[in-house]
Amino acid sequence: MSEPWQKFRVGTPSADSKWTEPSCQSLRSIAHVAHVPSALRIVEDRRLRADLVFDESKLNKQRIRVVWLSPNDWGNAGGFRYGNVRFHFDWSTIVKGMRSYWVESIAYSTPACRILLSDTDYSSVLDPYDPTVGDGPWWLSSTGEHYWNGNYCLEVMLEGDIDLRRATTLDFVKHHPNRCNIDYHTCRYKGIDAQPGGAEFVAAAVSRGISLELPGLVEVVDQSLKPSWAIEGAVGRLLRHCDRIGGNCSGKVEHVDPAAPALARAVLASMGNPDIAKDLEKLAAQFKSSDDLQFAVADAVAASVGLPDGSTFLDD
Repeated sequence: MSEPWQKFRVGTPSADSKWTEPSCQSLRSIAHVAHVPSALRIVEDRRLRADLVFDESKLNKQRIRVVWLSPNDWGNAGGFRYGNVRFHFDWSTIVKGMRSYWVESIAYSTPACRILLSDTDYSSVLDPYDPTVGDGPWWLSSTGEHYWNGNYCLEVMLEGDIDLRRATTLDFVKHHPNRCNIDYHTCRYKGIDAQPGGAEFVAAAVSRGISLELPGLVEVVDQSLKPSWAIEGAVGRLLRHCDRIGGNCSGKVEHVDPAAPALARAVLASMGNPDIAKDLEKLAAQFKSSDDLQFAVADAVAASVGLPDGSTFLDD
């Protein structure tokens, strides 16, 4: 009797090093994507908290708490319905020591294959899935390489929380303009591109005093600490906004003043919260000049991500 996962079987690896067969893609990284408010809770908690399954899944009546992960990149399909903030994890460490079970396939426009990873034995309620057989959407080859069938949506349900220290990096993605996993009728992030979504996240996190010292956000380049391209892009957008309103700066606060960091965080709070966006110009005007405003904001972000100062964000 055929297994339910066999129609999603991984294909054959490409013999051409310049071409990746869509049905047989290397599975090295997997990610969790979240809306900005959820992402802020994640970095504040320093973990991705597992939750019960509520959709049409067969697990919606079980007390199994999971974190959803996927290798799919929906950038060329209009965007992600899960939000703007993406946390990446190394697949080999996520799956290490875990049992795997086939949960189901869901008949979305792109069928979704769901696999549960757990250190608990659920063989009495779910079919064990052996990736070494190579007859499903995830294959572990005899050489130790992991592959997945990119023609489908692979949804991995990992039981238990994930410590944020296990993340390899964080970046930003576009939210789909019409689809949302929370509520497409009311979601205000629909259609928001990666950079503005990232800018709001960074502004809100820094304004709340949340540390963004996460793996991959700062890297060593030529013996110097540099921000990742994702953080640099988000901060660049914030600084351009500061530059546009900088003409209103007529106050007394210079970026070296003791009050500058607190005022910069207040400015960022108004950038990261649409409900108080009206406060932005009044707060920014307390700085002596546009340069002071931008230096103070850059320094505030740098302190949050673990850079010595904000000069790297201001270099042309």
